[in-house]
Amino acid sequence: MLLPLAGQDPGSRFGVLVERPLEELVEAELVELFSLAYALEADSGASLPSGFDRPELAGLGRSVCERLWSLSDEPIWIERAADRVLWQGRHLQEEGRLSEALEVLTEGLLYRARAPGMTPWVMTELASVCRMIGEHARALDLLREAGDAADPAVHSRFDHASLVCTVFGERGRLSQRIGNLDRAEYWFEREREALSGTTSEQAAQAAALNEIRFDIAREDYRRAETRILAALSELRFRPPERAALESYLAECRLWSIEGSDDLDAAVAELLEALDAPDLRPFVRSAPILRVAHRQIERGRLDVAERFLSLAREDQRDRLQRSTPLDAAYQQAFLDAVESCAARARGAAPDELARLLVRYRESYAAFLIVWGSTPLLSSGVGFLNYPRSPQIVGELIDLALASGESAELAFEIVASAQALGTQARRWKAAPGSVADVRSALLGDEEVLLVFLPSPHRSHVFAVTRKHLVHAHLAERSVLEAARDELALALLR
Repeated sequence: MLLPLAGQDPGSRFGVLVERPLEELVEAELVELFSLAYALEADSGASLPSGFDRPELAGLGRSVCERLWSLSDEPIWIERAADRVLWQGRHLQEEGRLSEALEVLTEGLLYRARAPGMTPWVMTELASVCRMIGEHARALDLLREAGDAADPAVHSRFDHASLVCTVFGERGRLSQRIGNLDRAEYWFEREREALSGTTSEQAAQAAALNEIRFDIAREDYRRAETRILAALSELRFRPPERAALESYLAECRLWSIEGSDDLDAAVAELLEALDAPDLRPFVRSAPILRVAHRQIERGRLDVAERFLSLAREDQRDRLQRSTPLDAAYQQAFLDAVESCAARARGAAPDELARLLVRYRESYAAFLIVWGSTPLLSSGVGFLNYPRSPQIVGELIDLALASGESAELAFEIVASAQALGTQARRWKAAPGSVADVRSALLGDEEVLLVFLPSPHRSHVFAVTRKHLVHAHLAERSVLEAARDELALALLR
């Protein structure tokens, strides 16, 4: 690793060197320029030179390394060029510039033959971008290839165990992304086990962040809070990751607050955390709607409206930088929370009707985008995707509150179930109530269709002549009752 040159202002010396074409710089000046660019890029508190951001500094470092390699033919410079590609892609990804990150990291695969030690790292970072833009099949192929290419005998910037941790962690994030939570948990456990073979601080940080995000996705806020406090005390995170953890911590604390005085303080703490300058936009947007939804359920419409106002503002900005899946998901979830708030405050029928039209449109768009994602061999779990049950459940409640029949509400669930693994493999269309009655039900039979949700679950009871909808307890209560019944049956 090259460090800043002692006794020198990196910015001013950098400005002198960067004004000259690389072809005019001698080898010592090129090494100095690389060191300065690296120092400026790596220092999160540094004032960057005019006309440069961190991705551009990494790109400059790559060009300098390529020039040094052409002059010296030393393999270290081509490996460092590949390393700069990795970091250029990572910076672009962190800024939400995913199409640029995809292009840069794809170019990075051209170093495969000359820098085999860096290739698995570039593949894994590229897989991360593919996951974020919805190219899930390509992401899985890249991760499998990165795992196969992770040869401990080949020189690489990090130790082999650290690379293995990174591949396992990204496989967990991909599984979580497609709603395969059991596989996500499996890969995160493997990532944690692999940490025993490395001293890499970066690997430990990534594993901690993966586990915390997974706990929050499952709404295990107590466990997430414990992990966050441990991570903040034991690991040295960069400012963006630390800001993210502090926002997660504030959300966890807000989730467990009951008293009004404590709630007001917790809301202020979260709003302050969300306003941190180092917090990345896509991290900032994540908790806003979750908190709004929770406060509506608690009867705190005043608090919920503050977060809904933030969400509306954030949505306008987010649509410009989101992937199709994220944009469709965020709009459907925003409509879900808006619907919940409208019903809670007793909105007039005409307002509910307008909301229902908009909500059905965003829900249909969400289904189309999700249905276009590749079906992986490990399966997909649409109703395990973050907040999908709430999106489906709130639409059911709004449809019923607007006077629609239970039969039409049932078809909302059927459309969601048609995106599951088996339905997609068999290319099964969503079933109507008439289809279910003619194909499955005799005169004395009843079909129960459940929609478990972290907050309030739904069930439809269908017979040849009747269809009834009812609310049930949240998923955790249903799962505990199911497990208790299973044990009783085994006795």
